[in-house]
Amino acid sequence: MALGDIIADRYRLLTEAGKGGTATVFRAFDLESNSIVALKLFDDQGQAEQIQTELCNREARALEKLNHDCIVKLIDVGRCTRCGFRYIAVEWVDGVTLKEYLNKVGPLSWSKFFSQIGSDLLDALCHAFEQDVSHRDVSLQNVLITNNGPIKIIDFGQAKLSNIGIGMTVAGWKTPPYSPPEEDTGRHTFTRDS
Repeated sequence: MALGDIIADRYRLLTEAGKGGTATVFRAFDLESNSIVALKLFDDQGQAEQIQTELCNREARALEKLNHDCIVKLIDVGRCTRCGFRYIAVEWVDGVTLKEYLNKVGPLSWSKFFSQIGSDLLDALCHAFEQDVSHRDVSLQNVLITNNGPIKIIDFGQAKLSNIGIGMTVAGWKTPPYSPPEEDTGRHTFTRDS
């Protein structure tokens, strides 16, 4: 993929915003809504087609169930017939990761952290729990501190939905040290968000 390419006859790639183990996120222009979005393209990177499909579908199903100011909003999901990549489009959020924010401001007292970040984070995770969704990868990189609004939880690719019988994350992935080291047997799945 190159900057300027159009995905699914709708999203023009503007800049690369980040790259993870399974996908690349682009800042993209949505030609349909005339707005900026975050477009997550699931590339092969040596992953099996089944794993890519599961990651994309799991994230989309989780986000479809969630409607909270502190959780990124799903716009679209699909597969580009021209390039073959699966994609998820979510709202674009101006801001920095919680890791970048803490590196800039330094350590926060518990009360300051809770009032500025923790309360909203907990409220969003409770909302997800009420919708039978467990994020399972809450890390400093998956929480955005916005420029002029609430925090946003992103990246629901490892989410557990109550209707999925398996207990482990896809391919057993987790983000140390944020994920519990033991395997999720399914018994305490919804108490495991870090």
